Amino acid sequence: MLDVVAMQNEHIDFVIAVMTSDRNKAALHLGRRTAQAWHEIFVQNLADPDEVNFILHKEVTPVAWLKINGLQSQRAAISMLVVHEAYQRQGIAAFAVRYAEKFAQSQGCADMTIHTTTDNAAAINCYEKLGYAIAETAERTMDDGVKRQCVTFWRSLT
Repeated sequence: MLDVVAMQNEHIDFVIAVMTSDRNKAALHLGRRTAQAWHEIFVQNLADPDEVNFILHKEVTPVAWLKINGLQSQRAAISMLVVHEAYQRQGIAAFAVRYAEKFAQSQGCADMTIHTTTDNAAAINCYEKLGYAIAETAERTMDDGVKRQCVTFWRSLT
C-alpha cells in the first residue's frame, strides 16, 4: 500500500539521497552539487506556487519523490519522478504518474507532459504503458553539462 504526502523540509535529505544514489544519479544525468546546494534548491522549490512536491511512502518508509509543475496552466508536467533503488520495478512509478494525473485534473489541468532522456528505457517503457505518446524529441543540455536526446511524452487528462 502506497501513501502520498506533501513534501516538507524534513523530506529534503531523503530526496537528496534518492536522487544522488549511483543508479538514479546516472539516469538523471546530474551534475556535481553539494548536499547544501541541493538543500537550498529544494527550500526554494517548496515555496514555488506553480509546483508541488510529494513523497510516496510504502507503509512508513519513503520510497519516491514526485514533482509536478505547470499547475497554473492547462498543461501540467511531471518534472521529476525518482524512485528509491530498492523499490524500483514494483509499480511505484506507475502509481506516482496516475496520482499526478488525478492531482493535476483536480487543479483544472487538461493534459500532462513528462520529459526523459532517450537512454532511460525504464521511464520510456513506463510512460508508454500508461498511454503516453511521444509529443517531441529534442536535444537538451542536462544538469551534468552534456547534450542528450530527450523525449517529451504527452497525455490528455480529459
